[in-house]
Amino acid sequence: MGLHDETAERFEREGRRAYRDGKAGNPYRAGTMAHNRWAKGFMDARHEAGKAA
Repeated sequence: MGLHDETAERFEREGRRAYRDGKAGNPYRAGTMAHNRWAKGFMDARHEAGKAA
């Protein structure tokens, strides 16, 4: 796994953690890979929570 993939996964984990902790503000600048991956992780966690409910 390359550095780009590892970094992307880290941002996705941060987004998932933010959803679980109730923090909805994306701390990264719009249009960046960090912003997009954080949002992906956040929305994935939201979707998973909706399925479980």
